[in-house]
Amino acid sequence: TSRAAASAASFQSVIFAATFLLVLLCLSPLTLPAQRPFHPDTAHLQRLLVAEDARGSGMDGIAPLLEGLRSSDTMLRRVAVRGVGRLQRPELAPQLEALLADQVPAVRGEAGNAIAQAVSRVPRNVLAPGQSSVRAAAAALDNALQVERDSVVSDALAEALGRLPFGDVQPVQDSGTARAAQAAILAHGGSGLGAVHGLYVLSTNRGTTGGLTAAGLAFIQRAARSSPDPRIRRVALLTLTPTPFVDSIPIVAASRDPDEQVRRLALA
Repeated sequence: TSRAAASAASFQSVIFAATFLLVLLCLSPLTLPAQRPFHPDTAHLQRLLVAEDARGSGMDGIAPLLEGLRSSDTMLRRVAVRGVGRLQRPELAPQLEALLADQVPAVRGEAGNAIAQAVSRVPRNVLAPGQSSVRAAAAALDNALQVERDSVVSDALAEALGRLPFGDVQPVQDSGTARAAQAAILAHGGSGLGAVHGLYVLSTNRGTTGGLTAAGLAFIQRAARSSPDPRIRRVALLTLTPTPFVDSIPIVAASRDPDEQVRRLALA
């Protein structure tokens, strides 16, 4: 009936309004200079959110997302970067690489995550057509990580680098690209949760990446023993426990950790 249709339309409007407000709260700066009041382009933002939600299948396709990558508005660029990444289309990763040099740290970090997501469905086989996109993504993230000076962004880039679906012809062989990614994380990724998680993902795919090097294992062992962040100690333990020939000292120490989840992982 017309009353039911009106009710449904009203409900959809409420849902969109709630989503819109949530995006504003998450993406707008916490503090703004008095001389530069925050005036979001609500019409453009609505088009971006609709295109992102439709995964490019809506009336406007992915055009709003690609336009948003070039927006002068920081929030619109972040939403556009996230939306392009969620399409999981490797051919779009190059359009995100330029955002790794964005003047806003939050956009650079979002771009790293989006690039990893864009290539996430590429098969882990070096003969797969999309593996060229994975190698290009690894090179772009590596280069960005080397020059990044914001520790939060470096952490995000390190995690993105570790998440890439590296492949090889024979699963028992080491992947040179994955080894280079691991070296970049260790050299420039800091010691935050993102760097540790990036190494964890590399270790879980040891069939194609060759697992962690001795330097990588030492880094994870230090994180398990001495990181003040229990989240980092948990991920470090998850990395160490299935790894053969690992020194048992961090595992024993973790069994007496003040964090209950760390103790449980050590004894699992």
